[in-house]
This record gives sequence, structure tokens and C-alpha cells, in this order.
Amino acid sequence: MKYNLTHIARYAEGAMGEKERGYFENALAVDPQLRTDLEQYLRIKASLRMAIMKDPQREILLETISSLNKKYFHNTSSIFSFIHNIFGKRKNA
Repeated sequence: MKYNLTHIARYAEGAMGEKERGYFENALAVDPQLRTDLEQYLRIKASLRMAIMKDPQREILLETISSLNKKYFHNTSSIFSFIHNIFGKRKNA
């Protein structure tokens, strides 16, 4: 059987039944390209997970800065934007 990305995703997500999983694992044992494709899928999945996860400490810090700006600086847009841009650039760097 020729496996595609849908099969790889179903295997990686644990969505295959026992019999289908067994067939897929047999194919993994003899098909280096399928193993490479699975590894690539898992790397991409991990990268996406890291990219979309929020850093709770960063979020708390930004909320604190925003709160202090509102309290002490009545024009929050320029100061908060400046600080937010600094942290935003670090996150993407």
C-alpha cells in the first residue's frame, strides 16, 4: 500500500486502529522514505506547537507593563507599543 500524509498524520496522532497501525509500522520498517516523512511530520508538529504556545510569564509581564503605563503614563500607546515591539522582536528572533 502507498501511504500519504493523511496516513502519516493519523499514525502520529494515534488515530489508527490496531490492525492498520500494524500494517503502517511494517511499512515503516522497510521504507526509509516513509520513516523520513514521519520524522518530518513530527518535527513540523513540534515546531508549530512551540510557535503557538503562549509564554505565561511573557503574557503576565506585558499585562503588568500595560497596567503601569495606564496608571503612570496617560498616553499608553507610544510607551506600550515601544516595549511591546522590543519583546515581540525577541520572541521572533
